[in-house]
Amino acid sequence: MQKVSFSGLDHSGKSQQIRMLVHDSPQLFHVTKPLTEYSQRWPKLEGPEMSRWWFETVSVEELTDIIIESLNRRNEDQYEGKITVLDRGWRMFKAVCVATWLTIEKVEIQEATAETTRRFLTKLDYEPSEFEILLVPNAKYLRSVEPARCLLSSDVNVFPQRMRQRYARYQTYLQEAVKDCFASPPPRRIEVDAPILEIQNRARTLLNDAYDLQLPHIGDTALMVVGFGGLSECGKSSFAEHLRVHHGFYRLKLRYFIECVESRGEKATPERVAMELLHFFQRHYYVQHFSIESLHDPYIPAFLKLMLGKRFKIVYLDVDKETRCRRAALELGVDSSVACAIVEGKDHTKLDRGANTVCQIADVVFDNSSESLRDNLGRFESLLF
Repeated sequence: MQKVSFSGLDHSGKSQQIRMLVHDSPQLFHVTKPLTEYSQRWPKLEGPEMSRWWFETVSVEELTDIIIESLNRRNEDQYEGKITVLDRGWRMFKAVCVATWLTIEKVEIQEATAETTRRFLTKLDYEPSEFEILLVPNAKYLRSVEPARCLLSSDVNVFPQRMRQRYARYQTYLQEAVKDCFASPPPRRIEVDAPILEIQNRARTLLNDAYDLQLPHIGDTALMVVGFGGLSECGKSSFAEHLRVHHGFYRLKLRYFIECVESRGEKATPERVAMELLHFFQRHYYVQHFSIESLHDPYIPAFLKLMLGKRFKIVYLDVDKETRCRRAALELGVDSSVACAIVEGKDHTKLDRGANTVCQIADVVFDNSSESLRDNLGRFESLLF
């Protein structure tokens, strides 16, 4: 039975690439469960408690045996007629064992590798055969997208400093172990030096060549996507309408895609909402330019930036409160005090969601306070195109 494994250092995007791969081709692939679901010897722990068990409670020998037992059972998890997709291949888990050994014990990598290899040879009850894809992080690229990555990191403040320092050591050892464990035969390497969609399409090209598939590249037709953020009455709709009329942009409302996800009983995570948008782009392949209103928090735009890269432009329209109240009064035909109350109410909701923090990751922060819309749009075009 054919098996494809995605391996790489932590946070290199393995699981994400697998979800994206099977999203539009579930009939072709069977994705196995997390390794911890293949043995009852795994504790039901998360976060700091799991870290404590992994590095302080269980012995390295026992941990390695649990991993091998789980790999044996995972190997039986197959679906007739489908390609089995593994989140981390057997060599990746071997590297995990070596790195854990180095983190806990004062041994050389040769000793840790030799002991891990001995246990794998003795206890792994199948002959591994995987089409291995190794995701290799590019440090320069990852630094360039660090603001967006940090926004989406859920465990920054969960672990105490001691555990974070230990995890950093583990990652250093894991990098060495991966280099050693994947030395021969070499896997198919994909350097993570581009947005998520680009990495996905490279993986699809490898799989098409290996299995004579016809997986389409995704997201290629959306050449430019502009997302508008800002507080109430800052001009988001006016700017989006200008792009539609004068530059052929297709206007989208972000709330619609959030509701699409929620209508399935799912939580509207940044990744799920982004995938819903991507599905729309795919179905409207003949449209090359889109605008999105409104970016009410920084998390969805951060993920879209990671997914689309430079094709996604985050625009934050900055307008002082007095001007926004005056515009609301004119638009609604009410006096200034009523308009200010309406603006403040809307602002309160948006600020609770973090709408004002979108400016921290924006490609363009535009001062739209001037009363001349024509002049403002002219200046805006010169910055955007």
